[in-house]
Amino acid sequence: MFKLVYQPSPRVKYDNQQFISVPFALQFSNTEHTSITNEETLDSSSKIQIYHPDGTYLAKLSGTRIFPTADGEKAGIKLSHPKNMTVCEVNGQVVFEIFHSSGQFYTPNGFFMKCHSAQ
Repeated sequence: MFKLVYQPSPRVKYDNQQFISVPFALQFSNTEHTSITNEETLDSSSKIQIYHPDGTYLAKLSGTRIFPTADGEKAGIKLSHPKNMTVCEVNGQVVFEIFHSSGQFYTPNGFFMKCHSAQ
């Protein structure tokens, strides 16, 4: 399982540092620890936690299914289900989309900071 933190712009703030339009924010010995992406490919074993930049745990993805958390519901997360996809909005802004036919998880208006698990 890994974590994705939604960012509304390509400028990602991590601790006291800012990363602008970079593919890897933190890397050590050719091992990614944190990377920047706007899409992921999902399969039936995918497990992802999704966070808002303020730290709110919005939702959990299991395969191509999404489950809002209690904190996500308090933050105003709304799901809609147009044909073959799920769209997630927070306060009227599309945060991400899941295309069920291709297994693509995508953010049209921002980026995700991907935090890889320690192995």
